[in-house]
Amino acid sequence: EGGNLISAARRTAESFQKESGIPVTFSGTNAPVGLPQETTLEVLQMVRESLHNVQKHAGATRVALSLEKSERGLEISVEDNGHGFSFAGSYTLDELELMRLGPASLKRRARSLNAELQLESRPGRGAGIKFRIPLQ
Repeated sequence: EGGNLISAARRTAESFQKESGIPVTFSGTNAPVGLPQETTLEVLQMVRESLHNVQKHAGATRVALSLEKSERGLEISVEDNGHGFSFAGSYTLDELELMRLGPASLKRRARSLNAELQLESRPGRGAGIKFRIPLQ
């Protein structure tokens, strides 16, 4: 449930920081999120995958993870100061799929949750991925 999602995301960030040595700045809502258990698990997997991608590909020295509830849904953001992708700019899920760019499994998960996805790449300066998951 909501509080559990935020504390689980915080624990995920802490574990990532210990294992990778990359400092993580975490910010999370205190409001109950109200997602079904299955969706909560999927969101946590998206957070884990995003952090794993930073560790594996970005060469980052810091990461910011944010989970906030808004009137438009649960907004998740993972930003790093690493290499960025080989392309520059900000792209939606549909644009990424058309161009065959971006992390395939995260795009698939976003689709399965009917989530919006925005990927921003700043080559040489980092990248950010944002998801907005609708709340029923």
